[in-house]
Amino acid sequence: MKYILILLITVSLGSCKETKEAVIAPTKPKISFDWLSGNWQRSNDEPGQLTFEQWSKANDSLYLGLGFTMSHNDTIWQENVRLMKEDTSWVFSAISKGELKSTDFILTGITDKSFICENATNEFPKKIEYEMRGDSIKAIISGGGPVISFLFGKDKG
Repeated sequence: MKYILILLITVSLGSCKETKEAVIAPTKPKISFDWLSGNWQRSNDEPGQLTFEQWSKANDSLYLGLGFTMSHNDTIWQENVRLMKEDTSWVFSAISKGELKSTDFILTGITDKSFICENATNEFPKKIEYEMRGDSIKAIISGGGPVISFLFGKDKG
């Protein structure tokens, strides 16, 4: 009987022990630029010009953009953009038509509907900002020159 009593006490004490749950480290929110996807037309363009941006998601770490301006059915400006994850950073990499090397801007700020990328060594611009506003996008380039705002709505064409 003595052994049964000791066994019951041991089992009871063992079952009262605090159990430690696995501690799960918080994960960083997944960065997504999906809101950029689509065809966009600039609504605050210079007279006689039409500027467009087209964005698509290649995968979770690469978005492809194409910007171009038309004047009298001629393309007067064109730029290819890659918004891509490199190691632990995101890079906005732009290359204008005729250029051999891209200009890279590092992501310095982000929300679920906006981002800022910067390159302090670039002559102009040094900062690129994008923000989704309802069903439109506002993009601003600044630093080293004038502040230029681009307002885009979904391209209906």
